[in-house]
Amino acid sequence: MEFKIGEVIRNLRKEKKLTQEKLAEYLGVSFQTISKWENGIVYPDITNLPSIANFFNISIDKLFYQDKSENEIVIDKIYDECCWSNKESAELILRETLQKYPGNFKLMQALLSVLYKRGNVNNSDEIINLGNRILDDCTDDKLRWFTMQDMIFLYKKLDRKDKAIELIDKFPSMTNEDLLFHVCSNNKKDFYAEALKERTVLRLNSIYSYYYKKYKDTNYEESFIHIDSFLNMYKLLYPNQTVHLDLVIVFLLRKAELKIKIADYSGSVKCIMSAYNLVNKAKLETIEKERLENIIKSNLIKSNFDEVKSNKEILLMLNKIRFK
Repeated sequence: MEFKIGEVIRNLRKEKKLTQEKLAEYLGVSFQTISKWENGIVYPDITNLPSIANFFNISIDKLFYQDKSENEIVIDKIYDECCWSNKESAELILRETLQKYPGNFKLMQALLSVLYKRGNVNNSDEIINLGNRILDDCTDDKLRWFTMQDMIFLYKKLDRKDKAIELIDKFPSMTNEDLLFHVCSNNKKDFYAEALKERTVLRLNSIYSYYYKKYKDTNYEESFIHIDSFLNMYKLLYPNQTVHLDLVIVFLLRKAELKIKIADYSGSVKCIMSAYNLVNKAKLETIEKERLENIIKSNLIKSNFDEVKSNKEILLMLNKIRFK
């Protein structure tokens, strides 16, 4: 072997941001052995070559004799098979495959997930060790995400909520309440349930506002679908209709504007009056009521609503808002 296998191993290890100790742990050798390989003092034993090649998942034909794409195809096939196999068979397959591909995080995450879903707390130490290896060394955000989710629920089962919350804090804020709801004590569930509702209605607003703007000038039917979807979801979340009324008003006015575009003037008036009645039926502080009424008024003075401004109901409503 005249090629610089030690140099290749060093470069690949550094690309993965691994220490010699960590690589040695994955390959089942001492860190002194790794050091000797990298410094060209000794070559890896021939029996180590397949594990080294598969760990780095590379294609260096004259060194490791395996092509990266072939490795990936094999791993993906095994991963897919394990998703559909029973958990006992999947565990055996994954353990066997990890002997051949000891550094493959996709297989590690799959094994972690299988062990967790089997529900045997005796496997908890192994699950945590696998999870920590993935979180320490894996750079694939998707695999890290799946790993953290399983570990969070495992920590909950083990009544180690401090560790669960520690992992939850690493998630984006929009996901925190979802996970905290599952691991928190019962006396805090109401708090996180309300937080989830709050997040949900704001997400729905973002989603359906995007689609409304996308279709409002080209596909009225599609726009109506997205407006009604938001309004219906809002009613499910807040049947008493006492919060986020500004969002509801905006969607009702959007619907009213579209009704004008299709010459459904009575439908437009109905939407506007629904917005106004919603404000007046709610038990609101005066300042909040005036703020919401001003949202209605500031929209109706625009030229988009010229066709319905002369309607008696609309005129009466505007006068009430204007001269209170």
